[in-house]
Amino acid sequence: VYCDGNCNALIQFAVAGTPVSSYAERNVVTPSAAAGYLSIDSVRTLAQSATAVILRDRGEAVSNSPLAVLALRTDGNWHNGATFSASVTEQPDWCFDINRAQTGCETDA
Repeated sequence: VYCDGNCNALIQFAVAGTPVSSYAERNVVTPSAAAGYLSIDSVRTLAQSATAVILRDRGEAVSNSPLAVLALRTDGNWHNGATFSASVTEQPDWCFDINRAQTGCETDA
């Protein structure tokens, strides 16, 4: 598991332009390796000791909500009432959809 030195584990990584065909489950995810994500079982295991969730893309948001962590421990999602606070001064431009990441996250029309 890749950690950043501040007890943060990386569970998913992709850059703009990543082809969907190369975005896949990986045993190891690092910021310098191929795009991919950890298995749901690996994420659930890591989340057992988690106390917060950090979302990073073109911005950053943090949640200390137990609901955010619960989403990683279960088949849930962050639409469960978890709240995130943006730690940037302007609205982050989130792009967590690999299909949109290919095109630079243009707004869907």
